[in-house]
Amino acid sequence: MLKRLINWIMELDFTFSALITAWFAAGYFFYLDTLLDSNWFSRSGSLIVLFAVMSEYLLLKDQNEHIYRLITKGRWSAENNLQPTGKLAPNKSHLIKDKATHVSVVLGTLIWGYGDLILN
Repeated sequence: MLKRLINWIMELDFTFSALITAWFAAGYFFYLDTLLDSNWFSRSGSLIVLFAVMSEYLLLKDQNEHIYRLITKGRWSAENNLQPTGKLAPNKSHLIKDKATHVSVVLGTLIWGYGDLILN
């Protein structure tokens, strides 16, 4: 079961798998904190923020590369009045990953700052 879960996460792209791994770690540390009364849950917020920021960077990099490819292939030039002929907007999966990343940054920051207070 765990091996299938790990294989499924590895098949995803890094941006989404990093977020899933960070949230699983936060859940595991939350469970440990309920048993051992430590501060690992609040520290897991920093991992969530770290992986979410890395994910955000990779998403922006992919979007910039897409726009660069449109420009260099001549699909967005002065000949067609600077109107792109290719699809400039990101696809639906990119938008979902972008929103999940933003939510992870906010919730990770809240866990990082107030995670110890949640359990007490």
